[in-house]
Amino acid sequence: MIAGNTAIRDIEKEGLGETNKMTLSMDDHVQSHIVKVLTENYKYPLESTIREAASNAYDSHIMSNKIDTPFHVKLYRNQTGDYNLDIEDFGLGLDEEGFNKYYMKLGNSTKRGVAGVLGFYGCGCKAALSYTDKYEVVCRKDGWERKFLIFKGEEYPESTKIYEKETTESNGVLVRTVIGRWDYSEARNAIKEQLCYFPTAFIQIEGDSFNYSEAKIFENDLFSWSEIYPDRELHINFGKVRYPIDFKILKINPIHIPVGIKINPDGIINPFFNRESLEYTKEAKDIILGKIKEVADYFVSKYNEQLPDEYDLL
Repeated sequence: MIAGNTAIRDIEKEGLGETNKMTLSMDDHVQSHIVKVLTENYKYPLESTIREAASNAYDSHIMSNKIDTPFHVKLYRNQTGDYNLDIEDFGLGLDEEGFNKYYMKLGNSTKRGVAGVLGFYGCGCKAALSYTDKYEVVCRKDGWERKFLIFKGEEYPESTKIYEKETTESNGVLVRTVIGRWDYSEARNAIKEQLCYFPTAFIQIEGDSFNYSEAKIFENDLFSWSEIYPDRELHINFGKVRYPIDFKILKINPIHIPVGIKINPDGIINPFFNRESLEYTKEAKDIILGKIKEVADYFVSKYNEQLPDEYDLL
C-alpha cells in the first residue's frame, strides 16, 4: 500500500502456532567448541582463576557449617622460579566420584537453592584453564587424599589421577595453579582486588610485607571498605565478590572513591555465566544507580555534619 509518497508494508497479524526452542547440537566438534568457550573465554583470566577458586572454598565452608573457618590463599615461589598459587578449603571435600562429577563436567553443582553461596553454574572451577594449560587439584574426603592434574586436551579438558593415599587430614580441596614469574605483581594485585571482602580469607604472599591477617573491613548497610582493596574507584560488593561498575552503560562519569556499594545476590541482579561481570538489565541499572545515589547522599551528609556553623548556608 502507498500513502502519498510513503510506502507502507501490509502486515498480516495472526495467532502464532507452535514454537520451537533452540537446542544444542550433540555433534562432538560443536560440544568441544562450547566447552572451550565456557572454560577459557575469560577477559581477565588471572583474576577469574582467583575469584572462582576462592568462591568455591568459601561456599564449601558455608555448606559444611564452617563459616568462621579461614580458607587459605598462598602465593609463593616454587623450585622453577615461578610461583604457586594455592587456594585451599577445609570444608566438604571431594572423593574421586565427586571430582569427576563437578570438575570434569559442565553444569553440575551442589549449590543451587543453597542460601548464601556464591556459585551455582558448575563452571567456575574450570576457570584456571583460561590462564594456564594445566593445574592441580588435591581432594581429601573421608580419610583418602587424591591428586589430579587437569589439562587442555586436543579437544576437551582432560584429567589424570597422580596419586591416591590414605590421610589423617580433614576433608577439603586444594587448587594449585602455577603463576609465571612475570605475572607476580598482577597476581598479588588480583588477590587484593578479588578477595578484599572475604572476611575468612587467610592470605600469605611471599615478598609482600603487608599484614593481611590484621587488615580490616569496614561496612554499614550501604557500602563496604577494605584495607586490602588496591584501587580508588567505586565498585560493587556483590555478596562479598568485588565487581567493577560499568559507568559507560550507566551513562555517568566514573566515581573515584574506594568503596563497594553493597548489593545482595537475591536473584534480581545476576552475574553472567562466567561471573566476570554483572548483567545490566534495565532493572539492574535502576537499582545500581539508586544505590550510588544513596552512597553519595551519605557522604554529602557526613561532610555537612562536620562543617562549622559559619559554613552552613541553610
